Amino acid sequence: PPLLLALDEVHNIARLPRLPEYISTGRGSGLWIVWGAQSRAAMREIWGQQGEGTIWQGTPAVAWFGSSKESDELQDLERLGGEVEETYWVRRPQGRDTYPRQQERRLVKATPVDYLRELPEGRVVLYHRGVPPVELRAPDWSQRRELAGAMRQSLSGFRARTGLDLR
Repeated sequence: PPLLLALDEVHNIARLPRLPEYISTGRGSGLWIVWGAQSRAAMREIWGQQGEGTIWQGTPAVAWFGSSKESDELQDLERLGGEVEETYWVRRPQGRDTYPRQQERRLVKATPVDYLRELPEGRVVLYHRGVPPVELRAPDWSQRRELAGAMRQSLSGFRARTGLDLR
């Protein structure tokens, strides 16, 4: 039967030695892995350059929450986002005192480095193979009335059972 592993802080908490192997071969066996990490550099410390590369290449979707200062990582995401065509208007002189508006097009980066670095709180850029990246709203769960009560109750139960405080 299928198995889902949801691993947050994969480099700190879920240090599975064979994680690169599981990610590269697991989907064909019904193993789905969703992981979160602070940075790719932190993953390289645990699994090395090759292991981190295997994890990155074997992950079909990436959700970027921003706030990284790693320029290599940001440049990789910029390249991953590709380019989109942008339409804009210009006024050019055409004869004496005549400046008609003209529509022009140009290619621009879909997710430039500065945009990724300064992504506002509550925003996520989702990358998935074969489709352009999209920006999504990801509101804090505690601000959502329909979830807040159930989440607080669940966290309270977790604290009572384990003694761990996840705040």
